[in-house]
Amino acid sequence: MPLRLGLYAALILALAALLAAACTTTTDDEQEEQEAAAAAEIEAAAATPISSQGPRPAAPAPISQGTRRGESSSPATATSPVPAVAAEPIQVDLENLIRTDFAEFQDVAWTALPTSPNHVLAWGIGSPSGDRFLIPVRVYDASTGEMLHEVALGGGPLYDDDAVGVSVSEGRTGTLIVAHGQTGAHGVTHDVLAWNGMTLTVAASSFSDVPSNSIASGRAARLEDLDGDYIHEVIADRTDGYPFWYSSGIYQGDAAVLVWDEYAYGEVELELDEAMHDDVREYTRMAMELAEAGWLRYAANLAAAALWAQPENETAAWNARVLEQRAMAAEATAAESPLAWAGAAVNGDWAGAVDVLRRLGAQALIEPDAAFTNSPLEGDVETSIGVIRAFAEAAIEGGESLSDVELAPAWLIRGLTQWWGEKDYDVAEDSLLEAIPGYWDETFLFDLMYFMRIAE
Repeated sequence: MPLRLGLYAALILALAALLAAACTTTTDDEQEEQEAAAAAEIEAAAATPISSQGPRPAAPAPISQGTRRGESSSPATATSPVPAVAAEPIQVDLENLIRTDFAEFQDVAWTALPTSPNHVLAWGIGSPSGDRFLIPVRVYDASTGEMLHEVALGGGPLYDDDAVGVSVSEGRTGTLIVAHGQTGAHGVTHDVLAWNGMTLTVAASSFSDVPSNSIASGRAARLEDLDGDYIHEVIADRTDGYPFWYSSGIYQGDAAVLVWDEYAYGEVELELDEAMHDDVREYTRMAMELAEAGWLRYAANLAAAALWAQPENETAAWNARVLEQRAMAAEATAAESPLAWAGAAVNGDWAGAVDVLRRLGAQALIEPDAAFTNSPLEGDVETSIGVIRAFAEAAIEGGESLSDVELAPAWLIRGLTQWWGEKDYDVAEDSLLEAIPGYWDETFLFDLMYFMRIAE
């Protein structure tokens, strides 16, 4: 019995081995057939060109992390992405919020900022006391009503609502906000605010007590691109309203140029530069001295000559730009003067002043009334004579670099004012003799000297 069972067991094991060998042979044959079929497909595909008009073969699907790890490679059910839902803006009554914040004022104004559509600029107008002023300027988030920034203007009290104006412009520096208004009895203000999308700053603040100034009538400054870099400079009024007295209307025009320096505007000062050539340095030095003495047109011409001699020098370029603006301001102010010759004199145009006086005649000028009649200075001729004489003396002292011909008109008017003030020919004669180089070929100066001698 045990032997029979052993034989049966041996037989079963032999049959199992035969079956396993048969299965293995079948699997290898099938694998070879599959590989041959795949190779034929690849060869056929390579032999068939892809038409630009027909469908291109689909890219193989990427292998998922699960498949790489040996997990099931059955395709997952495709799902569409969930669209992002924009948050609803917070609804606020922005006008009511702004009016509440500016309740101390008689009125409030606001405007959107173009580069920041969600930001609103607001400013108050008028105080409960009735004094007009424009002081706080604030930026709000239009969707939340939150006040983001606040700055104070330097203008001070304003007395005329119509004079208040705010304009917004875009440039390489970001958003510039210009606010101007009237302060006090006759002063005007000009503030430039800079908004970069995050902060609001006062970039420049100017004041002028001559609202009719030549820089920008009714304002204390204007914006202008002087160097062509698409960034505005501030040309600020520096007119002196009191060479005589304010109501005379005879002012001394001047200007300043402020340049953007990353965050704010800074005034450009006349300078010498170590990189300047020797002749350029000399021109620049003389221009600075002449400007100090009031000879602004002569100074501007010298600065232009310096720039022509060394056009690549940036300091020379800015000196020329600044002095040209100052000379233009003086010339325009002189042209508006109610007493032409006095306006020309205090604005450095001494030759122009003499031209006006010449038309009055030498004999008439022996008495000062002819020069001041029907003018704002007629009421205090003695004071006016002293002011003009002081201007002439300063021009002569600071004009050492000028020729005798160029200085002659200032000497002539100095001598004339000396005569008017003291009626002493000996006092006036020295000045009049210094004027001869500019007038030796005409009779006007010699006639003045002749009639002074007779009158004495």
